[in-house]
Amino acid sequence: PLWVDLGAGRTATRIDASNDNTCAIVDNGSLYCWGTNSNGQLNKNPILLSRQFTPRWIDLGGHTPSSISVGNMNVCTILNNGSLYCWGDDSYGQLARGSVTGSDSWDPLYVDFGTGVTVSEVDVGSQHLCAIVDNGSLYCWGRNIYGQLGNGSGGSSNPSTGTPSWVDLGTGRTAVAVSAGSAITCAIVDNGSLYCWGTNSYGEVGIGTTGGTPYTPQWVDLGVGRTAIAVSGGNSHTCAILDNGELK
Repeated sequence: PLWVDLGAGRTATRIDASNDNTCAIVDNGSLYCWGTNSNGQLNKNPILLSRQFTPRWIDLGGHTPSSISVGNMNVCTILNNGSLYCWGDDSYGQLARGSVTGSDSWDPLYVDFGTGVTVSEVDVGSQHLCAIVDNGSLYCWGRNIYGQLGNGSGGSSNPSTGTPSWVDLGTGRTAVAVSAGSAITCAIVDNGSLYCWGTNSYGEVGIGTTGGTPYTPQWVDLGVGRTAIAVSGGNSHTCAILDNGELK
């Protein structure tokens, strides 16, 4: 283990990492990131700075971050006022500009969910992103070739969207946790049920089969009476912690 210098007397309060990047929020409310800058993940023109071996301060315009999520090509932070900002690659509409621009942004861009709506959780996957807003609704945007946005569409004819797309988790159901993996998404809803969707090449959707790409949320059978309290989707597998402490 290597010690990371975040400044004299500073301590980390939140941290997240992906394949090539790490970001940390420190106790004075500053955000630092390091690693690759291939798509502007370090809040710096990637032409001028390809990678950073020490923590680099991220300019959030004087705002304080409350959480951080780091993906393969994007970084997102929720500020203390509940607003969401993302930066990095936009090849598949990951920056939610309303269209697929294909143009990276090294400046944090505001993600608009409507007047007065705040964000409670965000998770950045390989090429798609998902967020839970204050009323428990779940939205995903970015690449959708494997149906990882959960909006009922997918495939090469509908690969991506630059606008947050609402995910139907069932009548009256709200999301309490979300995990965006490489090409899969999973969400825990308010009754503890777990739903997953997207690529299922290795059975990562958890529906008892392999193959296929479910474009809508699929219920995951965790056992009689069991509910999920945490979930994490990776590159080709998924794990969940259950209410009784079991890991599946």
